Amino acid sequence: MNFEKEFMRINPAYPHLLRFMQTSLQKNEISWKDITKLNMEKVCSFLTERVSPNSARTYIAVIKAFLARYSEENLMPCVNPQMRVKAVPSQHIALSYEEV
Repeated sequence: MNFEKEFMRINPAYPHLLRFMQTSLQKNEISWKDITKLNMEKVCSFLTERVSPNSARTYIAVIKAFLARYSEENLMPCVNPQMRVKAVPSQHIALSYEEV
């Protein structure tokens, strides 16, 4: 079972997330054996440095949900990667008529 094909089948709206994973791990193609605690920490750090905290949190949740789905299949070395990003309250900013 190919990791990338399966990821895209389950998460068709997130091809950019797969590219983020490839870039952070410096790989042309992600395989199941690349899913280690250290690699998932690299992905988490990469995401938090490049996107907003709430986007990183969403992306990490997508990755974790995908990995949890296949955790019992013995496809990856790491069954439960510890990837966490703290939630950041959103700020609503409105411009006044003069600022527009």
